[in-house]
Amino acid sequence: MDIGNFEGKNRIFEIKPEVFYSLLPQSRLKHFVSAEVFYLNQKGKNVSGNYYDQNDVYYSFSAADYERTKYGLNINYSILLHKESSWFGFMPKIGFGIRQRKIAYTNMTGKTEDYPPTDGLPFDYRLNEEGSNLRFNFNVDMKFIIKF
Repeated sequence: MDIGNFEGKNRIFEIKPEVFYSLLPQSRLKHFVSAEVFYLNQKGKNVSGNYYDQNDVYYSFSAADYERTKYGLNINYSILLHKESSWFGFMPKIGFGIRQRKIAYTNMTGKTEDYPPTDGLPFDYRLNEEGSNLRFNFNVDMKFIIKF
Protein backbone atom coordinates (compact mmCIF):
# COMPACT_ATOMS: atom_id res chain seq x y z
CA MET A 1 0.00 0.00 0.00
CA ASP A 2 1.24 3.44 -0.84
CA ILE A 3 0.64 5.83 2.08
CA GLY A 4 0.46 8.67 -0.46
CA ASN A 5 -2.82 7.31 -1.86
CA PHE A 6 -5.01 8.20 1.12
CA GLU A 7 -8.05 10.25 0.21
CA GLY A 8 -11.02 11.37 2.26
CA LYS A 9 -10.79 10.72 5.98
CA ASN A 10 -7.46 9.58 7.41
CA ARG A 11 -6.67 9.28 11.10
CA ILE A 12 -3.46 8.26 12.85
CA PHE A 13 -3.06 8.14 16.62
CA GLU A 14 0.24 7.12 18.26
CA ILE A 15 1.49 7.20 21.83
CA LYS A 16 5.01 6.15 22.95
CA PRO A 17 5.78 6.71 26.65
CA GLU A 18 9.41 5.97 27.55
CA VAL A 19 11.35 5.59 30.83
CA PHE A 20 15.11 6.31 30.82
CA TYR A 21 17.85 5.00 33.14
CA SER A 22 21.26 6.72 33.15
CA LEU A 23 24.13 4.20 32.97
CA LEU A 24 26.95 6.64 33.81
CA PRO A 25 25.45 9.68 35.61
CA GLN A 26 28.85 11.33 36.33
CA SER A 27 30.22 10.90 32.80
CA ARG A 28 30.47 13.85 30.36
CA LEU A 29 28.71 11.67 27.77
CA LYS A 30 25.35 10.55 29.12
CA HIS A 31 24.51 6.92 28.24
CA PHE A 32 20.91 5.77 28.69
CA VAL A 33 18.94 2.54 28.55
CA SER A 34 15.20 2.95 28.18
CA ALA A 35 11.99 0.96 27.98
CA GLU A 36 9.37 2.22 25.56
CA VAL A 37 5.82 0.97 25.11
CA PHE A 38 3.93 2.06 22.02
CA TYR A 39 0.46 1.97 20.51
CA LEU A 40 -0.52 3.07 17.00
CA ASN A 41 -3.97 3.15 15.40
CA GLN A 42 -4.36 4.18 11.76
CA LYS A 43 -7.52 4.31 9.66
CA GLY A 44 -7.91 5.43 6.07
CA LYS A 45 -10.78 5.51 3.58
CA ASN A 46 -10.54 5.06 -0.18
CA VAL A 47 -6.95 3.76 -0.18
CA SER A 48 -5.45 2.27 -3.35
CA GLY A 49 -2.44 -0.02 -3.59
CA ASN A 50 -1.21 -3.59 -3.15
CA TYR A 51 -1.10 -6.10 -0.31
CA TYR A 52 -0.53 -9.74 0.66
CA ASP A 53 -3.58 -11.54 2.01
CA GLN A 54 -3.48 -14.09 4.85
CA ASN A 55 -2.86 -16.92 2.33
CA ASP A 56 0.28 -15.17 0.98
CA VAL A 57 -1.40 -14.17 -2.32
CA TYR A 58 -0.45 -10.73 -3.68
CA TYR A 59 -3.30 -8.44 -4.82
CA SER A 60 -3.73 -4.94 -6.19
CA PHE A 61 -6.91 -2.93 -5.67
CA SER A 62 -8.34 0.40 -6.74
CA ALA A 63 -10.05 1.39 -3.45
CA ALA A 64 -10.51 0.04 0.09
CA ASP A 65 -10.85 1.10 3.70
CA TYR A 66 -7.69 0.42 5.70
CA GLU A 67 -7.10 -0.13 9.41
CA ARG A 68 -3.81 -0.85 11.18
CA THR A 69 -3.15 -1.28 14.88
CA LYS A 70 0.30 -1.88 16.31
CA TYR A 71 1.52 -2.15 19.90
CA GLY A 72 4.58 -3.47 21.66
CA LEU A 73 7.65 -2.90 23.80
CA ASN A 74 11.19 -1.75 22.86
CA ILE A 75 14.41 -1.72 24.87
CA ASN A 76 16.64 1.14 23.66
CA TYR A 77 20.17 2.47 24.04
CA SER A 78 20.88 6.18 23.56
CA ILE A 79 23.66 8.65 24.16
CA LEU A 80 23.27 12.39 24.77
CA LEU A 81 25.80 14.36 22.70
CA HIS A 82 26.15 18.03 23.69
CA LYS A 83 28.41 20.41 25.60
CA GLU A 84 27.11 21.94 28.80
CA SER A 85 27.80 25.42 27.39
CA SER A 86 26.20 24.66 24.01
CA TRP A 87 22.68 25.59 22.98
CA PHE A 88 22.41 22.56 20.66
CA GLY A 89 22.74 18.80 21.05
CA PHE A 90 21.32 15.55 19.80
CA MET A 91 20.52 12.10 21.11
CA PRO A 92 20.67 9.11 18.73
CA LYS A 93 18.77 6.02 19.85
CA ILE A 94 18.68 2.40 18.69
CA GLY A 95 16.59 -0.43 20.09
CA PHE A 96 14.72 -3.63 19.56
CA GLY A 97 11.69 -5.32 21.00
CA ILE A 98 8.49 -7.14 20.13
CA ARG A 99 5.34 -5.90 18.47
CA GLN A 100 1.85 -7.13 17.62
CA ARG A 101 0.42 -5.76 14.38
CA LYS A 102 -2.99 -6.18 12.79
CA ILE A 103 -3.88 -4.90 9.29
CA ALA A 104 -7.37 -5.16 7.77
CA TYR A 105 -8.81 -4.07 4.42
CA THR A 106 -12.60 -3.71 4.03
CA ASN A 107 -15.04 -2.39 1.40
CA MET A 108 -12.57 -3.32 -1.35
CA THR A 109 -13.21 -2.59 -5.05
CA GLY A 110 -11.16 -3.51 -8.11
CA LYS A 111 -9.31 -6.38 -6.40
CA THR A 112 -7.15 -8.42 -8.80
CA GLU A 113 -4.39 -10.95 -8.21
CA ASP A 114 -1.04 -9.45 -9.15
CA TYR A 115 2.64 -10.40 -9.43
CA PRO A 116 4.62 -9.76 -6.23
CA PRO A 117 7.36 -7.11 -6.38
CA THR A 118 10.86 -8.30 -7.24
CA ASP A 119 12.94 -5.19 -6.55
CA GLY A 120 13.36 -2.87 -3.58
CA LEU A 121 14.08 -3.68 0.04
CA PRO A 122 13.23 -7.25 1.12
CA PHE A 123 11.46 -6.22 4.35
CA ASP A 124 9.40 -3.56 2.56
CA TYR A 125 7.17 -6.11 0.80
CA ARG A 126 5.54 -7.35 4.00
CA LEU A 127 4.67 -3.96 5.50
CA ASN A 128 1.16 -4.20 4.02
CA GLU A 129 0.46 -7.86 4.82
CA GLU A 130 -3.15 -8.38 5.91
CA GLY A 131 -3.79 -10.17 9.18
CA SER A 132 -2.32 -10.24 12.65
CA ASN A 133 1.22 -11.24 13.59
CA LEU A 134 3.73 -11.06 16.44
CA ARG A 135 7.28 -10.20 15.36
CA PHE A 136 10.50 -8.47 16.38
CA ASN A 137 10.55 -4.68 16.19
CA PHE A 138 13.59 -2.55 15.32
CA ASN A 139 13.74 1.07 16.44
CA VAL A 140 16.00 3.95 15.32
CA ASP A 141 15.41 7.50 16.50
CA MET A 142 17.17 10.86 16.67
CA LYS A 143 16.25 13.64 19.07
CA PHE A 144 17.51 17.18 18.42
CA ILE A 145 17.90 19.34 21.53
CA ILE A 146 17.81 23.15 21.59
CA LYS A 147 18.45 24.97 24.84
CA PHE A 148 16.68 28.29 25.29
